[in-house]
Amino acid sequence: QPARTVFCFVLGSGATENVVIPEKTCMTAEDPEGEDIFFETEKAIEATPSKLCFVCSSNPQKDEIFDHSSIIYGNIENKPSALFSGSSDKNLQEHIFYIGDNELFRTGKGKISLTLEDVGSVPVKRLADTSLFSWEYVKSENGEETEETEITEWVPFTKVELSEDSGEKSIIPKIILRAESIIGTGKTNGLESRWIRCLLKNSQTAVPVVSDNRVTEKSENPISELKELCLGSVKADVSAEGIPPEFLFYNDI
Repeated sequence: QPARTVFCFVLGSGATENVVIPEKTCMTAEDPEGEDIFFETEKAIEATPSKLCFVCSSNPQKDEIFDHSSIIYGNIENKPSALFSGSSDKNLQEHIFYIGDNELFRTGKGKISLTLEDVGSVPVKRLADTSLFSWEYVKSENGEETEETEITEWVPFTKVELSEDSGEKSIIPKIILRAESIIGTGKTNGLESRWIRCLLKNSQTAVPVVSDNRVTEKSENPISELKELCLGSVKADVSAEGIPPEFLFYNDI
């Protein structure tokens, strides 16, 4: 059987496009006695000047994504990077629910009431669990509106409450959010608006599993349960506290 080996083709520094390497391209390598051994490519391939810029590993069972890009260029400690593992603070996986509206959220100190419709097996009132989720809004500069640039800072709502109203057919959950300043403007995923968001804090936090409105057991990975959390609709009502008047005057008679 003919010998087989692996060859690496490296393009010159001036190459800007892919280069086709035809089938049966000949190459040589020296054997232990210094004699040439001839090889040829089994099929046509393309050599590319592109370089790796990002390497990551994903572990769906633990809901984790880790960056291993340091192995591309080497790292300071010259240590190998263990795949599918890392500290929790380096986990790149995020689960975030965004709500944006330029006019509705144009308010200062006040409250936002979110009416959520259940359509999944997991009750949406779980979103009010502050041990699991963090509700945040876009930071404004010195209490004033900012220009619509990429968002760099989020501020947690000062209070997150759950309210349940009795509807005609079922209990309607409402999440009440209270802010202490103007909700700022900015871009997220390229979209400009006045944003609030709900962020899952840690995908490895142990949480109760709810079945028929009863707590039955603990789950080490809430994502396996929370992926059944589905929203049919979201309605937002905003009420500001202490809205200052635009004008104040009186006339002498």
